[in-house]
Amino acid sequence: MAGNGEDKSYLQKRPEEFKEFFLLSSELPFKGKVATKKDVQDGKAVFNLDSKGDTTHHPLDIKIPFFAFLNKPGKKSPNMVVIMQAETLRGDTILGYRESNGHFGICSPRELEYFQSSQGKVY
Repeated sequence: MAGNGEDKSYLQKRPEEFKEFFLLSSELPFKGKVATKKDVQDGKAVFNLDSKGDTTHHPLDIKIPFFAFLNKPGKKSPNMVVIMQAETLRGDTILGYRESNGHFGICSPRELEYFQSSQGKVY
């Protein structure tokens, strides 16, 4: 998050102020159930945890989709992403995202920087 004298003024803007927003705003969220392999194959979900009936595995009831910045190791600046899927397993939160370049991935909430306008409104 903030620190090291880095300029984080972009977090004060709204997602709509970034060109990436228009590339990401049409993504549909996957919510209401945990994703199956078929959901991923059909392009409805980003990931499937295949938890084999683990009772701690469930969809996370948060407001999705939402926009944030993903910090990747070795990258100078974070990428704007849309969070489209949220599940929890054994107390860990796993989020599925899409980048504006079309790549999908998973991350944890601590890898994200949140727009000030959405802080406190996601969880």
